[in-house]
Amino acid sequence: TQDGIVMGTEGNGCCPLNCTHVYGYTTLLERLFPDLAMDMAYSNFVRNYDPAHGATMRFGTGSWAIDGALACVIKSYLCVRQGDPELKWLPRVWPNIKAQMELLYNKFDDGTGVIRIAQQNTYDSAMFGANTFIGS
Repeated sequence: TQDGIVMGTEGNGCCPLNCTHVYGYTTLLERLFPDLAMDMAYSNFVRNYDPAHGATMRFGTGSWAIDGALACVIKSYLCVRQGDPELKWLPRVWPNIKAQMELLYNKFDDGTGVIRIAQQNTYDSAMFGANTFIGS
């Protein structure tokens, strides 16, 4: 954007605006372009973060998917490993990473550590019950 915010679209154009449940399945960005990946993670946890839901699925839309929300946490870890060895970037996103995990535990965890309720995901439909795609 003109403000220097990195915005991407899935290859076939059906999922615009840094869609977390699309970019969540890639890890090459963090390896090859850690500064770019950190900017996208900053968008997920600061610019576009919704305190009621966490990292939203598409920049500025407010929609949400659990696989994307959890992928944002994992990708932030990769950002730290690949581009923030002195932990200068992490404090900028950490409060909302922690808040997101608390939201997820409160909303989805029934005390077993396994997600069993509806899990909106990259297939744009919810999965239910324990499953190895999202629930483990």
